[in-house]
Amino acid sequence: MTQLQEFAKKNKPMFWDVKIDKLDDKAILERVFCYGDWEQFRTVESLIGHERSREIFVERAYMPRTNLREPTINLFTHYFHVTPPSDRPLSRAM
Repeated sequence: MTQLQEFAKKNKPMFWDVKIDKLDDKAILERVFCYGDWEQFRTVESLIGHERSREIFVERAYMPRTNLREPTINLFTHYFHVTPPSDRPLSRAM
């Protein structure tokens, strides 16, 4: 079991509907972006690193269909100093 899977196991309410041993880093971090608090995010970031967290955020935030809400995308766009792609501006219909 990876460190992130251990984190998920300790935070079971956030992962109540899935088998934790089947989750990869991207799925765990996406759940934290959607449902976690700042302390949980910082814990995950310390486990996988700032750059890996940033890569996963960019991949998940700017997919054609994303689970991340606009305020979350806005916060982490500023936190990670990301320039949104020109075809995916920050303000979009929810």
